[in-house]
Amino acid sequence: MKFSKFAFCLFLMIQSYSLFAGEVDWSTQIEGNSIGNLYTSGQSFLVIDGDFQQLQSGNFVDANSFGYVQLGLNDKISMDYEYSVSPIDVTVNLLITPYSNTGSILTAIPVVLNMQYFHGPTNNLLDASDFRMTGVHKFKVKVTGVQVTVDGNSSTTLKDYVYLKSGVYADRYYNLDLVNPPLTATQMVAYSSTGIASQVGTNATTSNTDEIFVNWSYITGAEEYELEWTWVDNYSDTNIGIPLSAGQIPFTENDFKRNSSRIRTSENSFRIPHIFAKGYLIYRVRAVGRWLDDLEIDKHGIWSSGAGAATVSNWTYVTITSEHEGGKNWQYQSTYAENGKKKEVTQYFDGTLRGRQTVTRMTSNNQSVVGETIYDNEGRGVIQILPVPQDNPAIQFYGSINNANSIPYNHKNFDWEDTTVAQCESANADPLDQNIGSGLYYSVNGYNQTSDQDWQKYVPESDGYAFTQIEYTPDNTGRVRRQSGVGATHSMGSGQETEYYYLQPSQEELDRLFGYKVGYKTRYKKNMVVDANGQVSVSYLDAQGRVIASALAGSNATAFDSLPSLQNGNHTLTFTDLLNKTDVNSPDTPLDDNMLFSTGLHGSIEDGLKLATQIGVIDDNTNYDFVYTITPDVYSETCNGVNGVSYPYVYNLTLSLKDDCGNEVFTTTSQVIGQESIGATTNVAMQTINESVSLNQGSYTLSKILTVDEGALQNYLNDYLNPDNNACLLDTS
Repeated sequence: MKFSKFAFCLFLMIQSYSLFAGEVDWSTQIEGNSIGNLYTSGQSFLVIDGDFQQLQSGNFVDANSFGYVQLGLNDKISMDYEYSVSPIDVTVNLLITPYSNTGSILTAIPVVLNMQYFHGPTNNLLDASDFRMTGVHKFKVKVTGVQVTVDGNSSTTLKDYVYLKSGVYADRYYNLDLVNPPLTATQMVAYSSTGIASQVGTNATTSNTDEIFVNWSYITGAEEYELEWTWVDNYSDTNIGIPLSAGQIPFTENDFKRNSSRIRTSENSFRIPHIFAKGYLIYRVRAVGRWLDDLEIDKHGIWSSGAGAATVSNWTYVTITSEHEGGKNWQYQSTYAENGKKKEVTQYFDGTLRGRQTVTRMTSNNQSVVGETIYDNEGRGVIQILPVPQDNPAIQFYGSINNANSIPYNHKNFDWEDTTVAQCESANADPLDQNIGSGLYYSVNGYNQTSDQDWQKYVPESDGYAFTQIEYTPDNTGRVRRQSGVGATHSMGSGQETEYYYLQPSQEELDRLFGYKVGYKTRYKKNMVVDANGQVSVSYLDAQGRVIASALAGSNATAFDSLPSLQNGNHTLTFTDLLNKTDVNSPDTPLDDNMLFSTGLHGSIEDGLKLATQIGVIDDNTNYDFVYTITPDVYSETCNGVNGVSYPYVYNLTLSLKDDCGNEVFTTTSQVIGQESIGATTNVAMQTINESVSLNQGSYTLSKILTVDEGALQNYLNDYLNPDNNACLLDTS
């Protein structure tokens, strides 16, 4: 927009003309008492379209046009206008004489513009006024009256922030020049660490080139421009050490169309990041206008280069002399929007193709944003450092951007423990240095503490923990055990991290939730999550991993009302058969959770029973009563009606309940079941083992192992093989 000021009689007028994307606005603005001077002097002024003489030429067409007069107020901070008890009323009477598009004077139109504004202690008001004349491109304005009313008192004195603006607006499209192509040029741009750009070349990149700035000349009638570009390498098939010249590489217009990028912009320039290997960046530009007989259809100009091209030298191109981040693995992705706007994301990978750093840039703020992932000793992404904006907008790998003790943050800062000290929990991660990168940005050092205009002060402080951390379960399943939040308050080891538990529901709770047709519990999983506030939520998953039910769990430790089910006594003690028998007193069957296994002491014979299951505890200090009962039987043989042998069964029983750290909870873990007695026809009565424990929130592993007592078995075997004691034994003499 360009402005010109000039004196007209005794009043000040401001004329302006603006042109962008087909919109033109020829206007004149009068301010303050200059409006009243026009009234007292009887002077009038003319408003005219700058293209008035060409309205009939056919060089352009208007999609929409009108002449206008507007009464309003110039902007002031916080609407700090004149104070009054009631709204201030401003009335300006005008006599507008329009002209036809051929210059003939038309009938004058009396117009009254009325505006009210109010600046009070608690509220503000602005009600401006305007008048429009469709299709009018020339008119004369005469002020025939001015009145200002303030709290009932009238005058003709106007404040200097009151304006009368008159102009001609048109949504105008010019005939596109189809003869002259845009003239193009390029500059190589390098950025300093503070974001200051400098030119480092014109037609060829240098070792420090960050962007390629492409610009072109204005074409008459252009509403937008289309820029296309592509890249070709210059490696020779016979000698990779000698690059091919532009004239040695065949490249036709069809080659260009098959592999090129295109943007459309209303600007006369565009920045292409240097993300290329050695070779040539080929580009071309053309103007885009509108067909004047149908403004909905694009009209294309001629390309700046490429017509009839046979080699790269026939195009406009930039020589790429150095590759982007040589020696690193990277991937560049750009997502485009209207008018050439784009979001660029570049990922840098290590030798195992694990993403180490992500650099993101958007055209809206021309800053790069850098985020990093730190891996543990097993190659798992554990630390996700918060993205941090950089003053340098260049797309590049930013080394040593996040440090601890002035050394780049790495696995040694969180994944190494003191092996001389017995501990279950992982070592807490070291904080980031607060003088660089994310540690600086999310800290009190990241802004000017003496200024109340530095909006950076509203960014949360991390105290060096500007990252999230994941702890995986130690079973190589890749499941998350714990996850921290950002900031020291929610860091790992703070007690406010999120914890995950992976369980199996009991048959009783599934039946209670879904009914008996739900099926066997082995087809379902149960997950328990404890958030940073200690709130527990549980979810049930089917065999396909789909969530079929979820709920909050645990006692209500908040000030909120509990669910009615907690208050009406539905939350009572429950009994669960951990062996999942069809009946508690039933013997072992293949349908229950007693699993036959071989100890290996007797070959492949399955000579043991075992159980292993997970128990999830929702609240701390929850009482659990574990009751295990067993009724040992007797083995006996008879031969031809004669009593043979009789041996009561003797077993070794191991019961164990361990927390996530492997600590034993039960007081007694091993004991003998049954009584060894050769010839006894009865065994001991049913034996019962009771363990009452108070468990804290978490996951526990319950296991039971029942095996044959080897000592009793050997004694029984010796007696069985003695013919004096066993009538069933064959006499081989």
